[in-house]
Amino acid sequence: MLNTNKVRLMTKLALYENKKGKEDIRLSKYYKTDYVRYQVIKSLICATALIDGIFPALF
Repeated sequence: MLNTNKVRLMTKLALYENKKGKEDIRLSKYYKTDYVRYQVIKSLICATALIDGIFPALF
């Protein structure tokens, strides 16, 4: 016998996944290592730009 509450819930979930859920699914695949890697690369680029800007000004 089918549970009508579960069928309703699954139907609502399927509608959500087709409309608004695509963005949420995409964001859920963004892992912690991806975030850390992005921050490290950003820090290296900023440090390089800072050194290239300050070091020539000293000499």
